Amino acid sequence: MSRLRLLVPAVLLSACPVLPAPDDDDSPATDDDDATDDDDATDDDDSAEPGAPFLFGVEYMERGLAATYAETGIRAAKTRLEVFEWGATEPAAPDGGVSTYDWTPTDTLVSEYQAAGFTTLQSYLSPVSPWGSTNATTDPMPRPEHMDAFRAWVSALIERYDGDGVDDMPGLAEGIDAWVAGPEWTGFWGSGDHEDYLLFLAAVSEEARAAHPGVHIGTIPFLYPEAFEDNEPSDEEVAARMEADQFPFGGNPVAGALAILDRPDLFDSVSLHSLADYTEIRPMLRWFRAQMTARGYDKPLYFDDAFPMGILGSNTQHPPIHPVTEADHDVLYGWLDSIASFDERYDQALPWIRRLTAEGAVKKVVTAAGEGAAGIQLGNLEDWMHDTNVGLRRFNVGLFGAAAMMGMVDVTHPDGYRTHHGRVPGARRPAFHAVAQLVAFFGHDGIQEAEFVGGITGARGYRFRIAGEPRWVLWAEDDLIEPPGEVQAPLEWTLDASAHTDATELVATRTTIGGDAIPPAQRLVVTDGAAVLSLDATPVFVTLP
Repeated sequence: MSRLRLLVPAVLLSACPVLPAPDDDDSPATDDDDATDDDDATDDDDSAEPGAPFLFGVEYMERGLAATYAETGIRAAKTRLEVFEWGATEPAAPDGGVSTYDWTPTDTLVSEYQAAGFTTLQSYLSPVSPWGSTNATTDPMPRPEHMDAFRAWVSALIERYDGDGVDDMPGLAEGIDAWVAGPEWTGFWGSGDHEDYLLFLAAVSEEARAAHPGVHIGTIPFLYPEAFEDNEPSDEEVAARMEADQFPFGGNPVAGALAILDRPDLFDSVSLHSLADYTEIRPMLRWFRAQMTARGYDKPLYFDDAFPMGILGSNTQHPPIHPVTEADHDVLYGWLDSIASFDERYDQALPWIRRLTAEGAVKKVVTAAGEGAAGIQLGNLEDWMHDTNVGLRRFNVGLFGAAAMMGMVDVTHPDGYRTHHGRVPGARRPAFHAVAQLVAFFGHDGIQEAEFVGGITGARGYRFRIAGEPRWVLWAEDDLIEPPGEVQAPLEWTLDASAHTDATELVATRTTIGGDAIPPAQRLVVTDGAAVLSLDATPVFVTLP
């Protein structure tokens, strides 16, 4: 089972599920100097001219869940990595120079999601092959003797889904333009050999662009959570961490990442993974933008894989990642284990993780949008735990901590857990409703303006101008993860809207953190251009009436 590659400790944070069963069917504040949102923007021009596009999607696509997630109004998604591996659709080496492809896995997934109304799909393009890779588990690089076959597969894959009417998948509704070249710059590219990766990327770029001139190629995704933790480390601190290049969570050598960034001729965007707390996004984007600037180019930065929050805890002995500390790690991990174990604390722990997932989803998506990322794919469509087998549930939680339980709907697996098995959706969780809130907030008109509001602690969030109107998302940040039974103290904060609207009232809607519906909106009276909000860890959407 290809997902067992993730058992390698170097890829603990790689965002794909592991179910280690050998047989799927039988195993069971106050304002500070920068805490205002005044700037030069005014409402003198309230036109709804288009803004910069921001692509918000969900991942990873699983069979049986498309129609459910379409209910949120979201129209973008990212495919399942294993389905788009070379070996999945070309299961054997060419015979006499003739390749034989089985597009059933990819066609089935694409067809279901397009039929449900997903108009923008992004996919990995992975060279993993049991016969064609140097080593399908540790080194996906195509063997030299099979490079021609790999090139032919890339050409055929891109051609099948480019939507040009030539050799397309039957019934293809929309072409797939966006492809991520390689699975992740961690243990997923186990050799850590950037020269090999660049040979692979050059082959992908040449074949894909020849097959589809409109193709958009993203780099192999970069993952360095330890480099950007601690809630706004300085640029100097980040630079020192990157230079030291000591990352237990599994990022491949930074020198290799820089060598890849040296070849902008081979890609159209830089792919990033955000699997820790949302506070890593601002310093991460600054560092990668600085690297591009130093090399004389500017390309979109895209979070093609994002957890709503960090892993909180695991039993793998890796150092905790902000906002978890050594002091509270074991307590938090214990609560996660209670969910995996169905123990006596289960009923108390489950609403807690559901709330954290919903809150984290909003903070991560809003931060990515506010900081000018090109887009974000938010996971996960389902939990990474067995439905009932406690041993397997605890095993995965031990590896991935909270990441194993970030599914946004309840899902059962009557036929098994493999990629070809259909899932059966159940109750919608708070994070599912939070996605719907985000879709409604951002709309489809693009972002005309975005501004960081508040500080790194206390009141925090973003002001946007979308469709000519000011909109805010705000919360209180205390750099803590409160365990079940503890809540963050509320913070009274004054929102100064005077530079952005002359409205006499605003509407505030809290993120869904429980139940099965979006909370009712509350009216905020605006006096002398200001409105008072009570903020806590749960983000609040503020809009015009």
